[in-house]
Amino acid sequence: MRLSRNSLGFLGTAAAISALFASLISEISYCEPAGGKDETAKAVPACDSKTQGQEELLLTLDSSKAEISFLCSVEHSAVLEPATPPDSVYLTKECANPTVLKAVFPNASFSQSSSEQKSPVTPITYTLKVPLEERKQQDLYYLCKITKQSSPVLGHRTGSDPLETTTTCRVHIAVIPPKEPEAPTATECTSGSVTATVSLSSPLAFKCGREMVLKPESVTDVFDDSDGKCEKRVALKSLLEAELEQAQPARDGYKLQVKETPGHDVAFCYRCVKPAVSSNTDSLSPTRGADTKNEECLLKISVKGSAGASAARGAVWTMSAFMAWQFSYGLFSSWM
Repeated sequence: MRLSRNSLGFLGTAAAISALFASLISEISYCEPAGGKDETAKAVPACDSKTQGQEELLLTLDSSKAEISFLCSVEHSAVLEPATPPDSVYLTKECANPTVLKAVFPNASFSQSSSEQKSPVTPITYTLKVPLEERKQQDLYYLCKITKQSSPVLGHRTGSDPLETTTTCRVHIAVIPPKEPEAPTATECTSGSVTATVSLSSPLAFKCGREMVLKPESVTDVFDDSDGKCEKRVALKSLLEAELEQAQPARDGYKLQVKETPGHDVAFCYRCVKPAVSSNTDSLSPTRGADTKNEECLLKISVKGSAGASAARGAVWTMSAFMAWQFSYGLFSSWM
């Protein structure tokens, strides 16, 4: 079968177009691996994802995050500012006068890592880390200068040089300090006897009832409760490493903090008493006499030791039991 010259020309043109199309498909496949752009880059906020019309890419570093990351662009080449001095940052939205990051957060770090996405663009991920314990309310700013390239419009420009346009994107990172832990509910001692425990990890907040004062008066002293009587006044540090602080304002009571777990169980007391006007003087003194129980509250505090009950207390109990047995035996012998 013979083909006309026109038919042959048409077939040649079709073959050339098919080859060109195959070449373009090959280049697209090379530039964009299976699955599209790098998935890691997609997951990190970038100026590309910023809503059109927004002035900045706003990110928040709060207590729920150990770090915050961002990219300038996934699709275009970009430069991050400030570049000098190293690890510097802007503190105002005007992005002037860079400050060294460690002058704001001494143990913070700012790092960068390249994506596995192939050329022509390799996105750079920037990561800011600020230790939770030194975070404060602070706004940090970076500038991304993004260069976009586009092919020249046919008929309007000769040559193959691409057109370049540069845009600026401001990255705003709001550092939020962690919330202050809520103060524990204070144990209130108003009458009778109140028991409480305290440990290295669990301080004790307590307060006396209305118009009551704490005894002993000195925050360094307590009443020893090793004998169960809570009468002997001793230094707190003679029993264990602990500290009693008066809250501010004073009406909120006291906070007892154990500094070191004692070797053995420790028991001590405080008394909350209602002052009464003395008949001889105008000074206030704790009430005594028949109404003492109604005007006093005993706060009995126990601290669990690392080795359990004190050997000394066990020895005292053993000696007391032995003496009681001996006394009983003596009475029994006299009757015989």
